[in-house]
Amino acid sequence: MKISPELLITKDQDILQKRILVTGLDEVCIKRVTDFIVNKFKGNNYYIDTSETINQNLSGDLFSDKKVLFLLTGFKGKIKDLEITDTDNQSILISNTNNTKTNTLKAVFSKAKEDLLVECYPLNRSAKEFIIKNFIKENDLDISSDVFWFIVDTFDSNYVLLE
Repeated sequence: MKISPELLITKDQDILQKRILVTGLDEVCIKRVTDFIVNKFKGNNYYIDTSETINQNLSGDLFSDKKVLFLLTGFKGKIKDLEITDTDNQSILISNTNNTKTNTLKAVFSKAKEDLLVECYPLNRSAKEFIIKNFIKENDLDISSDVFWFIVDTFDSNYVLLE
């Protein structure tokens, strides 16, 4: 399943997928989305493994029933390395800018309904409109149509700067 970063961050919903790929050209947005996902998993009592490897035998921290999220920010393995064994306690988050490995993974992640693909690129006009409308609604602001369209037309297209 594929979702845009602005929809993922603005919609307050649980992330149910076990394998997540965050990629694109906007490095700051990739970092922001990765942090958002990691915090969601932490809130659901997951242990975050930042060792850059997938340890099939790791089942959480020693003194609790926490599940594991493997955070891979420089994935250099093969697709078959991402296969999760029969345990439900392991999840994988790959966060990296576009390269040949992530391009190969994108094809796999976009086709699988049980996987999540988040692509971080500069925003188009409709995405900017969505984010600005969401901000106005959340903060109960009242601005004129001229001001709204001025903001849409002149503000930066990078998600994090707009946010």
